[in-house]
Amino acid sequence: MQYRIFGLIGLLFFSSTVFSAPKSITCTDWDVMKEAEDLRAQANSDFWIRNMKKYIPERLELASFCESAKFARELQFSLDTDDLQKEVFDLEVKDNYFCGTMQKDIERKQGRATNSVISIVISNAGDTFNIDRATLNAGFETKRNFSCEIEDIVVENQI
Repeated sequence: MQYRIFGLIGLLFFSSTVFSAPKSITCTDWDVMKEAEDLRAQANSDFWIRNMKKYIPERLELASFCESAKFARELQFSLDTDDLQKEVFDLEVKDNYFCGTMQKDIERKQGRATNSVISIVISNAGDTFNIDRATLNAGFETKRNFSCEIEDIVVENQI
C-alpha cells in the first residue's frame, strides 16, 4: 500500500513535469517611423537641448537608423504555461529597444494572468506590459501597438 502511494505521487510529479509546456512569447512593435519621430522629438526637446546637448547627434543618428530598421522594440518572454494557473509567476524577459540597437540583459520578472490578459511589470517604475490572450495584441498599460507570436521552447536532455 505504501509503495502505491509513493508510486502515485511519483507519477503525478513526473506527468506534470513531462506535460508542462515552456513557451517563448515574442511581442514586436513594428512602427519604426513612430520610433524615429519620437527620438527626433526627444532630441529637439528643451530638456535635451539644456541638459543632454552632447547626446543630441547620437539620438538623431539613431532616429535615422530606425527608419530602415526591422522593428522599433521587441520583448521576448520565456515562461511555462503551467505557471499561468498561479496567481503570480516568474518568467524571463529579454528587451530589444531603440530599433534593435540596444538590448537589456535577460531579467527575471513576475507576471499575473487572467483568462483574458497576461500582465508583466517590466520596469522599476511599474510599467505594465499586457498581452491579450485571445488576439495576441499587446502593449504597455492600455496601448496595443505590439503583435505577439508564441513558440515552443525545445528542451532536450534536461535534468
